Amino acid sequence: LNLAAYAPLRYVLPHKQEAYDKKYSTEVKGGTGFFRQVDREESLIHLLRVNVLKRMESSVVAFALTIERQLRDVEGTLRRIEEQAEELEEIDIDDVEIESAPQLRLVVSQMRPGRQVEVALIRQGETLNLAVVLGSLTGSVADARAEQNILDGVLLDAIDKRIRQGLGLPDEVDGVLISDVLPESPYADLMARGMVILEANDEAVTTPEQLDEQLQEGVNRLYVWSLGTNHFIVIRIQE
Repeated sequence: LNLAAYAPLRYVLPHKQEAYDKKYSTEVKGGTGFFRQVDREESLIHLLRVNVLKRMESSVVAFALTIERQLRDVEGTLRRIEEQAEELEEIDIDDVEIESAPQLRLVVSQMRPGRQVEVALIRQGETLNLAVVLGSLTGSVADARAEQNILDGVLLDAIDKRIRQGLGLPDEVDGVLISDVLPESPYADLMARGMVILEANDEAVTTPEQLDEQLQEGVNRLYVWSLGTNHFIVIRIQE
């Protein structure tokens, strides 16, 4: 069970790997070490494999449903790759050469909504240069910026069908997606991209607006899903 769709960096060309490593690695322990994107992807795959085995232990029928869903995801990813290959010969984003559909999703997912990027599209030998402002998965750039006000430096999205399929979120995970956490955010040590907030102060939330209503000044308890497990985190919101 390779779960290749969850590890696009496996397929980055060797001469590009060092550049991606520098671009997406996260500094930890005050600069004494780095948490690499490759390690994140492999850790996620390991947890997914464990969850599949647990599904098999609990129910053969549930195991079969999970495998069928993952097979559909794989087939859908392959179909999107083929469609991308037919439509464009080459695409660059801010001088990063894009060589596959998964790589395109990875590069864009690492950029904040509201950022302007230079996109070069090459089709049938002709180059088209575009200046593009990135939005969120579920709304406009203005909506994405407004959502930052809920938790300082944390970008939030409601989970729709496209997001669920794109991130491979289990059907039972329903909440508010953390789509990005800025390094300067006061919550950077507690929250991470891809985490889902299920409850805020014991109330279920499914949209950023619902989360905003439940949060209060001072101590707040959040019930979150991350990398296949659920747990509580406590955050403090300053006035």
